[in-house]
Amino acid sequence: SIVLNQYDKNIIEIEGHTSSEGGDSFNQQLSAERAYSVRAYMIEHGISEDRVTATGYGSSQPKADNATEAGRKKNRRIEIRVLNTDEVETHEL
Repeated sequence: SIVLNQYDKNIIEIEGHTSSEGGDSFNQQLSAERAYSVRAYMIEHGISEDRVTATGYGSSQPKADNATEAGRKKNRRIEIRVLNTDEVETHEL
């Protein structure tokens, strides 16, 4: 968190993912809980709350084949993106 605080203008996106085991609704909730857990950890360790987003994608974005246990393990993951605010597009609604 010390390094992330040195770059306090960067935005941190946390993405939760699951394997395809279980139902879509369950996987969506599980992936969101994973992402929000990492977000909470970062906030507890000094990262400003307004810099960190968390999203669950369930099993919709696999990195590996869900037909094998090895592939399913790779799909159960968290991905963290650190974005420079100069690179982030904003849209008004």
